[in-house]
Amino acid sequence: MHLIPGDLDLFESLSGDTSGKHNVLEDHIQEFKLRDDYDYIFIDCPPNWTILTQASLFASDYYIIPSKIDLFSSVGIGLLETLVTSTFYDKKSPIYKLYTVYKRDIRRKPIVCLGVLFTLTHEMTIAEKLKERLQKEISQTFFESEIPYHSSVPLKFALYDESGAKHETLKNSITRVVAEIEERVSLYEQVTEAAYEN
Repeated sequence: MHLIPGDLDLFESLSGDTSGKHNVLEDHIQEFKLRDDYDYIFIDCPPNWTILTQASLFASDYYIIPSKIDLFSSVGIGLLETLVTSTFYDKKSPIYKLYTVYKRDIRRKPIVCLGVLFTLTHEMTIAEKLKERLQKEISQTFFESEIPYHSSVPLKFALYDESGAKHETLKNSITRVVAEIEERVSLYEQVTEAAYEN
């Protein structure tokens, strides 16, 4: 596993005129043949619709929507879905043609949402009720796994393997999330292959 942290230079290189920059990450992935070296490439994006987020989605096969369980989640999730659809699937979008031609030329399928992943969850009755309400309101699939809130995690640095029993629940939840991501990707690819064969 390798990690590449973002920095301010990255934002500077993607600021200003954004035309012609949507494919910058896909070009980089292709140039260095990164898909040959890695099973998965995860790109963590800020919760705003910048060129960095758009370029990340442009290069991606799948995306996951992480969300806290609160009253504003349905608004944020719905807005993201609208932006993804209007940017990559609407023929009136300025990058629709670039995106569809690019995906066809490199023989990659258009982006697919794997679902909503609840994070920073609490075992409280109110949280369960909010979760049920969100699942009814949002026309999106939801991960069965969740990432629970641990008060000590944001406050101090701890290596994953040295975090001890205190963070065992968090480690187990991450393991379950990874397994569910792999299962969803595998299932989607099987369905897609079957559709192409028919």
